[in-house]
Amino acid sequence: MSASNEHNEAVEALTASTPSGADVQIDPALLYVDCLPARRPDGSPVSESVYKAHLLTIKKQEPLRAACTHLQIRVGTRSNLEFLRSALIRHCYPIRATANPPPAAHAAPGQSKGPSIVIPPGPSHATQSFGVPASRADQEALEADVDVDDDTLAKEYDVGGIAESIFGALDTGGLEDEDEDEELEEFDDLDDDATYVKFQTNVRVSAAQRTEANRRSGGRKTQISIIKSWNVFLKDALATGKIRDDIVDEHALLLFIDFCAGRCKRNRRGEYIPNTRIGASQIKKEFFGALRIRKVQDARDPTLATKRPSTTVHVYDAVKTRMDEALQNAREGLIPAEDAPDIIANTFLAQLSDETLTKIRYGFLDHREVKPTINGHLAWTMMNASGNRGDDIRALRLCEMQPYQFLHPNGETTIPAVLGLQSDMEQKARSKGMKTTINPTYTCFIAHRNPEMCPLGAFGLYLHYIHDVASIDENYDVDYTVNKSWRSIRLIHGSSATAPYNETALQNLFCQSYKKAGVESNLKAHLARHMLGYHQEKMGCSRDTYQNTYAPALPKPAILGAHGYRVHETYNPAWTQVEDPLPFLALVCPMAEANVQLVKGLKDRVGATNYWEMVISLRPYLFQAAAAIFQVRPNSKIFRLPALARDDVQPWMRNTFPIQLATIDSNVADPVNLERLQNEILRKSLEQLRQESSLQNQVLRNSMVQIEELKKIIHRRTLQWTPAKAIPYNKDYTSHQSSGVVASVSRQLEFQVDACYPPSAATNLEPAHVIDSETRASEDTGVYCANDDSLRGFVVPSPSLPTSPRPRTEVDLVLPPVIAFCAPGEDLLMHHPVLGQGSIQWNDVFTQIKQPGPLWDTWKPSRTLDQMSVQDVWDCYNVGESVQENGRKTGVKPPLRLVEQKFGTEWRKEEKNRKAWQRFREIPEWIDIKIKSGFNIAQAMAELEEMRCVPGKLRHLGTSALAELLATNRKAAAKVRRSEKTKGNSASNSGGSDNGEVVSTATGSKRRAPTVGGRPKPKKSRIHS
Repeated sequence: MSASNEHNEAVEALTASTPSGADVQIDPALLYVDCLPARRPDGSPVSESVYKAHLLTIKKQEPLRAACTHLQIRVGTRSNLEFLRSALIRHCYPIRATANPPPAAHAAPGQSKGPSIVIPPGPSHATQSFGVPASRADQEALEADVDVDDDTLAKEYDVGGIAESIFGALDTGGLEDEDEDEELEEFDDLDDDATYVKFQTNVRVSAAQRTEANRRSGGRKTQISIIKSWNVFLKDALATGKIRDDIVDEHALLLFIDFCAGRCKRNRRGEYIPNTRIGASQIKKEFFGALRIRKVQDARDPTLATKRPSTTVHVYDAVKTRMDEALQNAREGLIPAEDAPDIIANTFLAQLSDETLTKIRYGFLDHREVKPTINGHLAWTMMNASGNRGDDIRALRLCEMQPYQFLHPNGETTIPAVLGLQSDMEQKARSKGMKTTINPTYTCFIAHRNPEMCPLGAFGLYLHYIHDVASIDENYDVDYTVNKSWRSIRLIHGSSATAPYNETALQNLFCQSYKKAGVESNLKAHLARHMLGYHQEKMGCSRDTYQNTYAPALPKPAILGAHGYRVHETYNPAWTQVEDPLPFLALVCPMAEANVQLVKGLKDRVGATNYWEMVISLRPYLFQAAAAIFQVRPNSKIFRLPALARDDVQPWMRNTFPIQLATIDSNVADPVNLERLQNEILRKSLEQLRQESSLQNQVLRNSMVQIEELKKIIHRRTLQWTPAKAIPYNKDYTSHQSSGVVASVSRQLEFQVDACYPPSAATNLEPAHVIDSETRASEDTGVYCANDDSLRGFVVPSPSLPTSPRPRTEVDLVLPPVIAFCAPGEDLLMHHPVLGQGSIQWNDVFTQIKQPGPLWDTWKPSRTLDQMSVQDVWDCYNVGESVQENGRKTGVKPPLRLVEQKFGTEWRKEEKNRKAWQRFREIPEWIDIKIKSGFNIAQAMAELEEMRCVPGKLRHLGTSALAELLATNRKAAAKVRRSEKTKGNSASNSGGSDNGEVVSTATGSKRRAPTVGGRPKPKKSRIHS
C-alpha cells in the first residue's frame, strides 16, 4: 500500500471515528468505542499502522482499559499506556505464526543449518504470535509453560470428553472437605460383583487424586500446564489418526515426546513464539507430567499395565535422546531465534562482581512502593545469607522464625541468631516417605558484616511493617495464646497474609532490580543461591558447605562465611555497637512486651514467647541497618515507615550514626592489619629460632672437635700398653652367654669409630656422607659393622678417588667375631684383621681365621629344616644363606660346603652342633650323589618332591622328615652293600656280626665295618634271648 493511500485511510478513519471525550460527553460504558479500529467503507478494518497512530493520540488509560475489558483482554491493574496499546494491537491485528521453512536445499556453502522447528497446529488464538520484539518475547517465554491463563486455554484446547476426563483426573473431588473416616460414596449392595468392582475403582481413583492434591502448589500449576499441552497434542493426533484414544501408552508417549521436542515456546498468553524451541528441562517436565496422567488412568483401569505398557526402554531412550538434542542445539546456537549462550554460562566463571551485586541490592531499595521494597529487600538478604531458593523463602511462615544463640567455633563468642524452621513438607524437593514426624530444615541468620546486607535488619523492618502498619494481629484476629490462630500466616505474603507471596510477583521484583542494575540473567530468584558458593570461597570455607551439612548440626563456618566473616576472625560487627536512643526502640512493635507477658509460662507457648522476645531483640538492628541504608539510599521507600519517618529519627540517621560508626571503626583494628602484624611476629620468631639453632650447631661442633682431640690423646698414650692375650675359644669351658660377651667385647674393641659418624645400619646401604682420613682408613680394612653388631666384608674394591666412599652392597660377606681371627695365647687384636682394599673372597677370610670355634654360631643355618624348603637347604649348602632384615637382603654367608671342606669337624665340635649338621647334610649330599649319577639339579629336586608323597598319608613330608627318610634309605642301602660284600668272602670270614663287626682275613681279629661318609655307624644293642 502506498503512503498516500495510508494517509487517506487515516483521514477517513479519524473522520469516521467517534469524537474524543474532550469534545463530547461520552457514556462511561462506551469509553471503549474510541479505542476500537475504524472501518473502511467495505467493512474491513484499517491497517495496523493507522490504528497504532490513532492509539498514540489517546493519552488516558481509562478508555484503553475499557476497550480491553470489552474485548476480554486480561491486563494488569498497574499496566501503563504502552502495554495497553500493545495488548489492543496484538488482539486486533494478530500475526499468524508460520512453521519454519525446511532447511534450504540451495543454502550457501558453510551456512549453518538449524533444526527444523514445526509449530503444531492448534487453536487459532494459541498459534498466533503478535508483533513483540525478540528480547521481550524471550522474557515472556521464560516461564510460559508454567503460568498460562487457565480459563482461556481450557476453552480453546478443549477436546470434547477427553479434556474433561483428564482435567477431572486431577480434581480432588472435594476430598479436602470430607472427614478421614467418611466414605467417598455410598454403595448399597457390595455383594454384587459389578458394584464391588466399581467400589474398588472408586477407591483407587480417590487415592490417586489425593496424591495429586498433596503436591506443592507450584507442582500442581505445572501439571495443569502440561495437561493443556497434552490436550493440544491429543487433538492433533486424534484428528490425523496417529492415535485412536486418550490412553498414555508407549506409542502415545513416543509421539508426545517428538511433539514436545519440535514445538515452539509459548508466552504467558499461550501463544507460540516463532523460531524458538523448548529446552531439555521442559521436555523432561512434560514427559513426567504425561506419566502422572497415566497414573490416574491406571487407577481407573489396572489392566493397562499389562495390555498397554507405557514406560519401556524405547520411551526412556527417546526422552534422553530428545533432551540431549535440545541441550546440544541450544549450546551450538542452532535455534534460529536464539543466540548461542555465553561460553561461561553454567560454569564457575559465571559470577557477578561485588559492584554488580551492590547495584542489584540498591535496585530492591529503589522500588516505588513500601511493601514491595521491604519484601524484595528481605528476600534478597535472606537468600544471600542462606542460599535458599525463592520458593523456600516464600514457604516460610511467620511462626517459624525463632531466636537462637550459637557458640562461635572459637568456643568463646556467643552469636545471636534467628532460625528459620522451614517445614520439609513445603520444600521443593522433599521426600514423601512414610514419615511420622515433620522435621524442619534449619536456616540460620546472623548480623552481616555489611549492614546493608544484614538479614536481621531487613527482618526488623518487615516486622515493623506487618505489626505496626499492616496490623495483621487485628485484621486476622490473631490470639497468640492459641497456636493455630497464627500458624498459617506467611512470612512474605501478598494481599492475604495466609497465602504465599505470588511467585510471579517475587520474580517481577527481581527482574526490576536486575533491570536497574543492568544485569541480564536467566536466574531470577535463584541467583543468590548460585552466588553463595563464591562468597563462601572468599571467606575460606569450601563451596556447598551450607547445603551438604546435616541440617540440625548448624554448619557454623558456612554461616559465618555467608555473612562475611572467616572462621578465625573475631565476630563483632562494628555497626551493631552504635547505641540506639531508647525512645526510638519504643516506636517499633510497642505491643511486644504485653504479648510476652500474655503467653510466657503457658503450656506449649514457648514458640510464641520466643517470637515476641525476638521482636524486642531486633529493634536495635532495625535502626542500625536503616541508618546504614540511609547513607546510600536516603530516598528509599522504607523510610516512609512510621518509626523511620519521624523528624527526630532521620537527623540521627543522617548525622549521629555515621559519626559514631566512624569512631568505633577507628578504635577497632583492621583485620588485615592484624593478620600482617601476626605474620611479622611469626617471621621474627622464626628468624630468632634459626639464629639460635645455628649457635647451637656451632657449640655442638666445637664440642665434637674437643672430644676428637681427647680421643686422639688417649689413643696415642695407650699404644704403649701391653696388649691383652687372646683366650682359647672353648665352648665346653665357657657358656653360651660368656662367649657372647667375649664376642661383644671383641667387637667393641675392634671398632673405634668417630662419634660423629656412627656405624651404618645393615639396611642402610648408603655410604658415609663425610669422608675423612679415619673413615677412609676404616673402609680400607675391608670390614664394617652392621646394625646387629655383626661384621660385614666389602665385596667391591675401594674407589680410586680419596673423596669417594666405598660402596656397600647387598652381598657383603658376613664375618665371624674378632676372636676367631686371634690365635690362642697370642696378642688379642684391638681391631679386625686388614682384609685389604681389593675385592674380598671367602678364601681370603678363611686364611685369616685362627679359631674355628665361633664359626658355627655365625654361619649355621638361621632356620630349622621344617622352616626351609629343599631349595633353601641346597642354596645354604652350595651358594650361601642370605641375611635379611625387614624383608630386605643385607648380606650373605659362605657356602657351608666350603666351610666343611676348609675346617672339617673343627667348626662344629659340640655334640648338638654335630647332630644338627648330620641332619642338615642329608639332603645336599643326596643331591650331590644324583648329580654325579648324571642328573641335573632340577631332576634331583623333582625326585625329592615325589619322595615327599607317602602312600596312605594325606599330608606331604616336611623337610626334616624328608631328611630322616633319606638317612633311613642310605643306611638300608649301606647294609645291603655290606651284606653283599660279606657273602663274597671266605667261609671262615662269613660270620659277620650284626653289630657291624667283621673278622680280618689277615690277622683273624675283629674290626669295625667301614663307615658311610666318614661317619661312625652307631652300635645296635644286642637282644639276649
